[in-house]
Amino acid sequence: MVNLSILLRRTFKILFIVMITGLMLAWLFLYQQNKLHGKKFNPIPVTINPL
Repeated sequence: MVNLSILLRRTFKILFIVMITGLMLAWLFLYQQNKLHGKKFNPIPVTINPL
């Protein structure tokens, strides 16, 4: 059971890091796209509250 809990904790940590990195990459991609098109669009509120 101890090994399982450690494994779960590690998996959750990896998932959390992947999720944060994915959100940052998506935000940067949207920011670059909008800068290219010259739109006044701000995706920050979407990124702050993804749930």
